[in-house]
Amino acid sequence: MRNAAINELAELARADSRIMLLTADLGFGVLDNFARELPKQFVNVGVAEQAMVGVATGMAEAGLLPYCYSIATFSFLRPFEFIRNGPVAHRLPVTIMGVGAGTDYSFDGMTHYAIEDLAMARSQPGLTIYAPVTDDDARVLVREAGERPGPAYIRLNRQGSPRPSQDIRAEQPQQTDVLVLALGNGQERAHAIAERVHDSGVQTRVLSVLRFDEQTADDLAAHLAQAKVCLTVEDHYQVGGLGSAAADVIATRGIGVRLVKDAIAALPVGRIGSPQFVINKLHRPVDDLAADLVSRLPSVR
Repeated sequence: MRNAAINELAELARADSRIMLLTADLGFGVLDNFARELPKQFVNVGVAEQAMVGVATGMAEAGLLPYCYSIATFSFLRPFEFIRNGPVAHRLPVTIMGVGAGTDYSFDGMTHYAIEDLAMARSQPGLTIYAPVTDDDARVLVREAGERPGPAYIRLNRQGSPRPSQDIRAEQPQQTDVLVLALGNGQERAHAIAERVHDSGVQTRVLSVLRFDEQTADDLAAHLAQAKVCLTVEDHYQVGGLGSAAADVIATRGIGVRLVKDAIAALPVGRIGSPQFVINKLHRPVDDLAADLVSRLPSVR
């Protein structure tokens, strides 16, 4: 996915010399071709993520279109104050590209886990958030971010899902017993849970939320109103992520749907291993979640 995003950005940069790619001494291999072909549009600021965002803010003030690339904990969490006081406060077209959403860097531990980034990003008015699922999503959303005014955060995984996403914004609302909403790399887990629920004879539908912007609440409301039970699946803390966004919509719009969150509830200290190992350690078992969803259906009580 990260390669797809950077390749798309390179294509945009060839046609628009205002596009600048900044990195804080990371992304070697992924960024090499861009740097080699477009050296005047590439800046490595060194191990200085706050400075990277500060430089990008100045570039945007001067009429350029900067993209800041690093591991998500470094490109978004570490310079958060600079993002808040720069691109967000001044409505500047700075795009932060954060790689390794959730526990994607599973062998590197908590320092590399971006499991509160969505909560922090959602707190900032006017900051558009993108959470692609596939390589194709990444290409589309990089281009979309460049076409919108104001700041953006693109939450990338290292690898895209092989299964096409079902974008909540593109899909028509349909009545269903269980609606499963997935964030980013949660799609595969979402489908595994939905399959278990479907095996119980219960109608299910899986959709992905690819954007958080001024229209997302309406998107969620339209689909939530057609379901009896909703499960949100995300590699993120329970507070502030997709589950919280769905809960806000349910509460403020009086939608009669029961909500279950599949998210991280405890500090992931010491949880290091393969991506699947970490996910299994930090989330409830798939079969337990499926049984919980079925038990919450009014007709099953």
